[in-house]
Amino acid sequence: MYSYHQFLFPFRFDYLNKEVKDRHEFYKEVQFDSRVKEKLEDLFRGLEKNGWEYHPFKIKDDTFYNEFVYFHDFVKDTLFNLESYAKKNATSWFFEKKLENNSVKIKVVKFNGEKTFNLKLSSISLRVFETGIGILSFEMENDKYNDFQDILDINEYFRRVYPPFVGDGFSLDEVMKKYMAKEIVLNGIKYDIKEFENLKNISHPPISSLIIKVLGDIFTQEIGAKDKFLIQSVIDERMFVVCWYGNNGLAESLKNDFLSFENGNLKPINDKWYKFLFIDSSDKTVQDENMQKELLQKHTYTRWRNYGTFYGVSRYSFVVLTSDLQTLKKNYADFIVTHIKSVYYQMIILALAIRASILRFSDEVTAISDLDSENELFNRVSNLYKNYLKFRNKLYFKEITSQEQGIELYDKIREVMNIDRDVQDLSSELIQLDTFSQMKLEHKENTEIGKLTKVATYMMPPTLIAGIFGMNIFNESFANPQWAILVIVLVFGSFLGAKKIIEIIDYFDKRGRKWKA
Repeated sequence: MYSYHQFLFPFRFDYLNKEVKDRHEFYKEVQFDSRVKEKLEDLFRGLEKNGWEYHPFKIKDDTFYNEFVYFHDFVKDTLFNLESYAKKNATSWFFEKKLENNSVKIKVVKFNGEKTFNLKLSSISLRVFETGIGILSFEMENDKYNDFQDILDINEYFRRVYPPFVGDGFSLDEVMKKYMAKEIVLNGIKYDIKEFENLKNISHPPISSLIIKVLGDIFTQEIGAKDKFLIQSVIDERMFVVCWYGNNGLAESLKNDFLSFENGNLKPINDKWYKFLFIDSSDKTVQDENMQKELLQKHTYTRWRNYGTFYGVSRYSFVVLTSDLQTLKKNYADFIVTHIKSVYYQMIILALAIRASILRFSDEVTAISDLDSENELFNRVSNLYKNYLKFRNKLYFKEITSQEQGIELYDKIREVMNIDRDVQDLSSELIQLDTFSQMKLEHKENTEIGKLTKVATYMMPPTLIAGIFGMNIFNESFANPQWAILVIVLVFGSFLGAKKIIEIIDYFDKRGRKWKA
């Protein structure tokens, strides 16, 4: 095997209980639990009908054992569902797709020619999280192509979910030759870039039919559908790439020349590492030498540099460059590839789930903040806050293992993805929204109390008269006209006095609120 590839597609899902015209209004009208948590069992049944099998975690061999003992116990509870069936009160669930065949064909058409890559499809898996996030994974092995450019092309041309741009007249020619595969055949499903030819009247980024067909007919991109799960990409048009590449020459060169300069410029080997790390198949997307150096320093983990082993982390990739597999085996270091398939893959899954959940919750905050009803706003904020706290306790971890390298790599992953900053921002948004909802509810309650106070004030005159003269005064007023006139004058005068008192109180109340503002 020359290289190993995992392509991860994070997405959000929401159950459509009716035909919807506008996403934002739908999120306002239907609370999170009704769209996600209460529909998980429907989701699980739908996945089974579409060829997905729920897999509880079992220590089947040494790989599973190493993966299980690597993480802290509280992380195991999140990543490894041990239940024999998919109970809806867990944090995550793991499914695998039944494969009809284990081959992948990726047809690439570049400016300088055409090439078809044939790879081994190891597995298609789906991790579902209770925050309404799914992560679809395509696992592939390459034992045919050892050229560095081929590795770049495989990573670049498979990862696109929809076109990042189109040319004049909605032409797909340039995007096809730079970024997107012309055709992909995977597990009996064929994709063709022609499906993106009509993009004039779209209301949302169109996800590749390959993704939808693999997931199954319980998912839809159309908000007008009913009794299906609406699927949306939560990051951008790219899948996240996990890749290991073994090449003795590149590993040795990078060991000697990492961040070395030649005639004032970074040496060519750094260009190759940059393109591998940031998934640039053609030109580097940064053409400033100083910026390249800063990015390489920030995104490269060099603990094992003297062994020619380099780890790279970006917002959309986790890559590892080492000696080839035969050399690794000779040095008893082929466990690196196993770790990439297992423990580091789990790290990335966890980080992507956190990142996607943050974006999802931010979207929920935006929708809820537009609610007009004070009671509804308060209840929805309480529900969202409850789910957010569970997310903080069961998904967002700052340390997931006691292994030094694992701690350092996960710190780098969180730093590069800005996870800690975004969690803090989300927490502030929720606190502000919670404060706002309580203020609106208190204002409504104060208004209601004010109305009751006014009614009580208007009822004071007859109560006061009855208290002074006794209840018999109203009986006597009917027998004695003079008493009747007196009672009427007293009651009417008291009402006028009460009204004046209320006006004075309202005046000073408004002045006080204006002064505070």
